[in-house]
Parts: sequence; C-alpha cells; structure tokens
Amino acid sequence: MKRQLKEPERTFVFRISPEGMPRVYRTVELSEKQSLHHLHLAIHQSFSLKGKALYAFYLSGKRWDPESEYGGPLAASPRKTKKALLGRLALNKARPFLYLFNFEKENWFDIEWIEERKAEPVKNYPHFLAGEGELPAPASPLEEVLPSSLKTLVQNLKPALYSWDPATTKPRSPKEVQEAKNLVEALYKVLQEKGENRWPLLDEATGMILADWLLSLPHDFVKRGLTEEALRLCEFFAPYCERDYFKCEKALVLASIDKKRKQKAALEQICEVSARFPLLAEEITKQTGFLIVPTQDRSLHLPEDPRIWTKVAEFLWKIDHVAPAERFFRSALDLASDDIYERELILAKFIAMLEENERQDEAIELIRSELDRG
Repeated sequence: MKRQLKEPERTFVFRISPEGMPRVYRTVELSEKQSLHHLHLAIHQSFSLKGKALYAFYLSGKRWDPESEYGGPLAASPRKTKKALLGRLALNKARPFLYLFNFEKENWFDIEWIEERKAEPVKNYPHFLAGEGELPAPASPLEEVLPSSLKTLVQNLKPALYSWDPATTKPRSPKEVQEAKNLVEALYKVLQEKGENRWPLLDEATGMILADWLLSLPHDFVKRGLTEEALRLCEFFAPYCERDYFKCEKALVLASIDKKRKQKAALEQICEVSARFPLLAEEITKQTGFLIVPTQDRSLHLPEDPRIWTKVAEFLWKIDHVAPAERFFRSALDLASDDIYERELILAKFIAMLEENERQDEAIELIRSELDRG
C-alpha cells in the first residue's frame, strides 16, 4: 500500500490598501497556519503604523459588523485574531474584508485575497511581495527611530517572532531553541550596552509581541537542558516589562528542576508575586497553608488578570498541589469571561493536569461544557 504524500502547506496572498487610496498598497504572503494577528503585524510593519492601538478585522466587509469581527488581544471582541488561523477561515476572493487600526482615529484598510500558493520551505512568512505609495504621514520606526546598531537585531528577530504561534503546544525543535537562544543573547548585549531605553524601541519595531515571545521561551529552554539560560531570561527581562509574568515563569522553571530541593525557592518566587495581590495571597494561604504576608505595594486590580491566576495554578500543579491548582484554574476561567483566546490557553493547561492525574472523564466534561458555551 502506497503512503499518501502530505499535501504541501498553502499560503495566501493579500493586497492591502488604505481606504480611499487604491493606488497605495502592499502585497503580503502568509502561511495558512498563521493567524489574523500575523496579518495585523504584517500590515502594521509594511505601512509603518506607529504605536500600540486596538485593532480588528471585519470579514464581511462591513464596518463595525459584530457578526464577523475578530479583535486583537485587548479588544472586547468575543473572537480573537490570535486564534483565527487563515487556513480555517471562510475567506472569499470575491468579497474583500476590512482591517481597522486604532478605534479612535479609525484607520481603515481594504484587504483582498488575490491568490493561493504553495509554501516554500526556505521562505519566512509573512513575506512582503510588493508595494507602492505611502500613507500621508509616512513613518518608519527602523529608519526614523532606531539607531543603525539596532536595525540588524530587529531584522533578525522578526522571522522568529512572526513565525511563532502563541496558541501552539508543540515544543520548539533543538535548532529553533538554539536560534532563539542566540537572539536572546543579542538582546542582552544591546540592552546592557545601550541602556534600558532601547527596550521600547525594540518592542515597537517588532510589533509589540517581543515580551510574549520571550515568555514562551523558558519552558522550551528547560526541555532542552538550558535551565540556567531559562532562569537568566526570567530574571533579566522582568524589570523591562511584564514583571509578574516573568517572575511566575521563573517559579515554574524552579519547580520543574527538582520538586523536593527547589520547591522552597520556587514557592518564594511565586509568593513574591502573590504578596502584592491581597486577594490572591489570601486564597493561596487558605488553599495550601503557605503563609503569604501582603506587601504595602499592592495592586488591587491585578488579581483580575487571568494569566496571573493561571500561572499560580500551573505552579501549584507542578509541586503536586492538584486540588488548589484546580480551584485556581477555575478562577482563571471565570476571570477570562468571554475572552476565547485566554480561555483556550487556560483550558490547555487545566486539561493537561486532569489527564496527568487520570481524570480523563472530567477533562472530557470540561471540554463539552466549554463547547456548550459557544
């Protein structure tokens, strides 16, 4: 019996024009495994859009259409761009759709799906094919803001960031981990030599996803035996951005090294985060008996962040406190509300914990209940 050959991966070619300016356009090619968020990043970069703002796509081609809206991570849309893989969307060549950048200024763009191709292994996606014209106020972060010493680093970072899928659970290959390690080392060098004021420039030039990409690395570093590198990454970047997320990642790294010898160090790290959140500290103390004294530096609104609760839940799971971990996972789901992207990230960890503890029936029931929510 002949083995069926695997179908080559598809790509989609899009033509993007600012509304009312058909002669100004960019043509970009993306993989079917990339998402609308990657398309957003490609548009943001190719048109040199400045700043971090709310954005959304409207696949019906109608402005503000709630039935076809896919919003960015911070938008209130029930459907999130990071989970909207291009290969699974009902795109139609005969029906252009809309992209909105900045809900206040309302910068609208028309998008046409003009061609489908086969992916080339040597090509990085998104891939820019052609373009003509500029927006009325052209602004290129690389040319206008970044010093020449940073341009090479940004250009090297972009392929890694744009090809990274935040929704995947598949670990990076040894080659990908080594490439990521080299990029992180280059970041260390630039920030140490040029100063912390380079971080905002690097973050903006790479599409505002640099921190999320860095947060995804410690887990894969540990899997490839790079534990010290994982710890250094968490410690180094915590002062620059997302401090609590990086501290939680460090706790997870410590908990994974040696549950008996490193549990205390891991607990101290997670307590450092939780102590600033009175509600979280009280809950951990009640559920586990770990006494956490709240600090004076309290951020009362942050306990509402589902990612913090999820990281604490994952930490408790790793040190074999499954019952309180389950409660924290459920609290995270409640806080995530209708944010589909966040809910799926939480469920992936929660279900893995249930299955590891031979609770497959409960995992199936959890999936069913989530499907019933729509």
